[in-house]
Amino acid sequence: MATKRPTSWTKAVPRRVTELRKAAEKEITKRWNQAIELLPPAPRKAVKQMVTNVERARHDLRKRSDRAFADVRKGTENLRAEVQKRVEGAVTPLTRRLDVATRSDVERLRKRLEHLERRLETQHGAAA
Repeated sequence: MATKRPTSWTKAVPRRVTELRKAAEKEITKRWNQAIELLPPAPRKAVKQMVTNVERARHDLRKRSDRAFADVRKGTENLRAEVQKRVEGAVTPLTRRLDVATRSDVERLRKRLEHLERRLETQHGAAA
């Protein structure tokens, strides 16, 4: 008898939770609509308008918060760029004033040292 391989918990649990959530939402919607249909016409209309207004307010609030987050994100990126520019502006003159070897200076010295080592080896090799 072949046994079924157990499903990974990391995949099975979220999938099951999603299925349960969808089933619960479907059942709640069904029961909500049944309850609304039991109301007389005037209160039914008032409840539907209230739900519409709440949904509209939720949508507007979501748009505003998204815009606010985008504005904050943009502002922090601008601030970061400004700080970086100021730091570079302060550090660059300092590095120019300091007597620090550049990469090309170090490379030139390395080549010169290699050349001197070869000359020294040939002189010691000839002397021996």
